[in-house]
Amino acid sequence: MPKREQRWPIWKIAASTGACIVAVVVLVWLSRLAERAASPATTNPDARTPAMSFPAFLLMLALMAGILAVLGMVWLALRVREASKPAWERGGRRRR
Repeated sequence: MPKREQRWPIWKIAASTGACIVAVVVLVWLSRLAERAASPATTNPDARTPAMSFPAFLLMLALMAGILAVLGMVWLALRVREASKPAWERGGRRRR
């Protein structure tokens, strides 16, 4: 039984990278929207402030999605570069 190829096709890498880019844009837009909709801070000094606000959390998620998008672009560039090489140059299987 032949071993199935484990590498992702180029279209899947491009789609996941595009989804990460869309997620970055949506999360940044939602964080800006949440900043505008946030209620003003209370003047009560005894009130406990949260460690992280919701807009800051959304921006952190956008940063993580941006890192994934950059990694996806690097991966896509390497796969396209590999796919453009001929088989004999890639070190493919040699016929007997």
